[in-house]
Amino acid sequence: AYEICACLVGSEMCIRDRYQRRVRDKPIDDLLSQKYTTLSSALPGHFGIRPMFWLLEERRMNSYKLAVKLLRLISKCRCSGEKLRCLMMVQRAVVTEVNDYWRARIPGQSTTKEELVRRHLEWAPSSLPIRLGGDDLLPLLSYIVLKARVPHLMAHLKMASDFLAKRRRGDLESYYVTVFISVSEYLSELDEDGMMRNIE
Repeated sequence: AYEICACLVGSEMCIRDRYQRRVRDKPIDDLLSQKYTTLSSALPGHFGIRPMFWLLEERRMNSYKLAVKLLRLISKCRCSGEKLRCLMMVQRAVVTEVNDYWRARIPGQSTTKEELVRRHLEWAPSSLPIRLGGDDLLPLLSYIVLKARVPHLMAHLKMASDFLAKRRRGDLESYYVTVFISVSEYLSELDEDGMMRNIE
C-alpha cells in the first residue's frame, strides 16, 4: 500500500558492487544493528520525546506505525533517488500521524475518547495542526529508526547523500538526509544510561 514508485532518474541506478563495498565498510551499521537488540524495549520517553508526542493508544505504545513501515521500504528502493524520496515520506508521515492523533481527540468530538483526552489534556496543544520543531523531530526519528530496525541503514543514507552531492540538489533534500544520518550516529552511540538521562 505504501510502495515507493520506480526510480525517476534512470541514469542513477543502484550499482550492486558499489553498494556491497559500502556494506562491508560499515562501523556505524554494525553498532546500529547491536542497538536494535540492546535498546529494543525503549519507549518514546527514553529519547526525550515530550509526552504529547507519545501517541498512546489505550495505554499501549502503538505509535508511528506508518513512519516505521515507510522507513523499512528504504532497503527495497532500487536507486538513490528513491531512497531520498522514502526519507522525505517518513518525515511527512510523522507530522501526519501526530496531527491525525490529536484531531481525533479534540474534546467534544467523541464521547468514547473523553478519558484519553483528559489524560493528555495537559500536553495537548490549543490548536491544530501541531508544529513539530527540530527539538521534537530528532528524538522522534531516533525512536522510529530503532523500531524500524533497517539493516545497513547508514549505507542507504550514504547512497542518498552521494546522489545529492552529484546532482547538487536543494537544501531541503539535503536536510532530510542529514537529519537521518545524525539520528543514526546518535543512536549508534546511545546506551541505557543515556536513555535514562533523557527521562530525568
